[in-house]
Amino acid sequence: KPAEDHLFKNGDRTEIRRWYYNGKLKEVYFDSAKFMCSREYFPSGRLEKFECRKGSKREDWYAFRLSEEGKVQFKDSCYSVNKISYEVQCYYDSTGTITTKIFIRYLDYLPGEIDELNNPMVYTESEYKNGLLISEKESFWSSTESGGENSGDWKYYENGKLVKTEKYPDWRML
Repeated sequence: KPAEDHLFKNGDRTEIRRWYYNGKLKEVYFDSAKFMCSREYFPSGRLEKFECRKGSKREDWYAFRLSEEGKVQFKDSCYSVNKISYEVQCYYDSTGTITTKIFIRYLDYLPGEIDELNNPMVYTESEYKNGLLISEKESFWSSTESGGENSGDWKYYENGKLVKTEKYPDWRML
């Protein structure tokens, strides 16, 4: 049984497939100049991770990770509107219930660069307990290496109802 194979088109490797010792598919990775897609599997054969990316820029990707039981553990997506990139990350507990949602608005656009360290961004984090919203917080980061400064209205909830708001300067002022 093969452990790995590579497929080529016009001399360029476009697809890689890997298998576990038991013969079940472990990973499939497809890459071209404009599109990348990968799937990873548990030894049982169940899907573990999926990722799809258009081109090499920061925008336009979608990924998720599942538990062995098939429950969503993590989702990540990035998209752009009018040359501004947005990223949404969602984390889930072992039952598949959301615990954290992060929304990032990148304030500059650097085409073709991934994991830039000089990107100013607005970082919004929502926390959940038992699927109910418990807080929403926003911060402004002048770069991914800097610490964030509190901004906007921070909201706190009990049983899904707003109980407290803290006001900070708007990120546009920072």
